[in-house]
Amino acid sequence: LGPFVVRDALVAMRERHFVSVHFNLTKDGGALVTCDSPAWLSWLTYRCIVAFGIYSTAHALLTRIASPFLAAFASTAPNAVGAG
Repeated sequence: LGPFVVRDALVAMRERHFVSVHFNLTKDGGALVTCDSPAWLSWLTYRCIVAFGIYSTAHALLTRIASPFLAAFASTAPNAVGAG
């Protein structure tokens, strides 16, 4: 899906305009880890990707710096067929 035209990224993030659906098709397919991060962090990440690209050094650095914060608020989905 995409690309998306987003008129106000912060509003779209705050109002949860984007939805992602994941589930396992096979046994031991891996567990999905998600984070309900604050809107400001989503916006900062979005701006970094728009400015420098998703595979940029800037994005990698931001992800590394934010990782401990994100891990504190992460939740892991069950590792079972059909769960997610």
